[in-house]
Amino acid sequence: MKKLLLTLLLFTLGLAAQATTEELTLSSSTIANNGKGTFCNGDIMLTFDTSNASFSQSNHIRVYGGKTFTIAGADGVTISEIVIESTTASYYKKLSANVGTMDNATKTWTGSSNIVELTNTESAQARLTKLTITYEKGAVGPKEPVDFTAFDKLVEDGVALYIGKTQTIALPENAPEISYSNTNPAAATIENGVITALAVGETEITASWNAVPETWNAGEKTFKVTVSEAPDTDVVTFDFTTSGNIATLTNKTIGSTIDGTTITNGMVSIVTTKGGNNATLWHSNGEIRLYKSNTLKVSAEEGYYIVSATFIGATGNDNWGDLATGSVTGSWNTTASYADDHIWTAEGQPTEVTFDASGKRCYFEKLNVEYAKVPTLDGDPTINVTHASKKGVLIVEYSFKIANHNGKPVEVTANIAGMEHIAFVDATPANAPARVAGESTAVSGTLRAEHADLVDASNLNVNLKATLDGQEFFTRQATVTNTTGIEDVTVEGEGEAEYFNLQGLRVAQPEAGQLYIKRQAGKAVKVRF
Repeated sequence: MKKLLLTLLLFTLGLAAQATTEELTLSSSTIANNGKGTFCNGDIMLTFDTSNASFSQSNHIRVYGGKTFTIAGADGVTISEIVIESTTASYYKKLSANVGTMDNATKTWTGSSNIVELTNTESAQARLTKLTITYEKGAVGPKEPVDFTAFDKLVEDGVALYIGKTQTIALPENAPEISYSNTNPAAATIENGVITALAVGETEITASWNAVPETWNAGEKTFKVTVSEAPDTDVVTFDFTTSGNIATLTNKTIGSTIDGTTITNGMVSIVTTKGGNNATLWHSNGEIRLYKSNTLKVSAEEGYYIVSATFIGATGNDNWGDLATGSVTGSWNTTASYADDHIWTAEGQPTEVTFDASGKRCYFEKLNVEYAKVPTLDGDPTINVTHASKKGVLIVEYSFKIANHNGKPVEVTANIAGMEHIAFVDATPANAPARVAGESTAVSGTLRAEHADLVDASNLNVNLKATLDGQEFFTRQATVTNTTGIEDVTVEGEGEAEYFNLQGLRVAQPEAGQLYIKRQAGKAVKVRF
């Protein structure tokens, strides 16, 4: 009988035929680093589902009550004995086995099996330090191939992409060689398993493969790809439940850690980072577990911003704390208990926000992220400045369009360069266009200033500033476009304005930049439209 010692460095030695014993020393160094709680040494593979065990810095594995770990042999291996050691006698808990006999008095399993599943039958955690496994290795017979199922989820759900976006098909390392056919490559292409959306439309992609002896049966699967324009605003869901979309969006399997894996859905990406002792888990219960000091970064693609983030299905007594968001400001529905949805609403238009689990562990099943296009100026603003020099009145009439307006409030202010002490008041008429959300929102208004310093003043420069939801949208400087020596000047909104050319003919549609006579409320002034 030959004995192998697996220490922190996992020295792998050659195995003799027939009866062999392996000693597996359990620690965070030997198991946690591969992200799955699994490692192989020679003919034995040990698996601690990372959602069922934690990795202690004291060189032991914690197996929680009711949870299972697996010892599996390679093909042809028959396990006959497993001896278990714990940190202390009190931290050994009664185990049950799916096969064979588990003697908890001697902490020994005996039997004859290729795979042994051991389950902690008590409510308290077990702390295990070493497993000594005895097995025999016999001849390996041919294996029966199985169906390749990597495309089944795509067949069921299809693929939806926005123009210009890509999605990589997640395939296992031992996947057969895949060939693809495509009914409409003008809508989307596929190359080396990467789907690229090109134009609005649909296509059907068929993946086919030949049989691989002892591994895969031959087969083919067809799935639909739908390509659309990216919306102005939308809500995307990152679903970590057992039937959710995370497996399709990544090459991860439930029960594994996800730190460092960027997950993209629509125009939003998320990525977690380990900041404490424990990695972020995609738990086998169908939830994400963001442990203390770990972070979750949510990012919108260029031209978009984050509106809100809703954490759904929060669980676990005190295992929820409102996540810190650093310099990015927003508000939580802080009255929610741990079992309710936790909603964070952004202030302003952040393109990314990092949620930091610095206070408590945060568990949740789904993350809904609302995003929207960043509002932009649609064309140049129109600004007309009229100076009634004898009265000391300055009138600023403005209009502009906002593309992708999000319905947030718009405020327009003005000052006079070198005369910042002179205040403008809003003289916008009550019948001005409403400032609401839409593909392109027109905003117009009038500002009026009156001051003794404006009497007979010259070379006036007006600074116009527009803010959207409290953030600067644009600034422009304008000079006086019309100076009148009359005692006062009327403001649009004091009755309907009529325009006449200099020959006195009424003009139904004045043209920008032209001189007209504007008649309104019984008064007439010369203006440049």
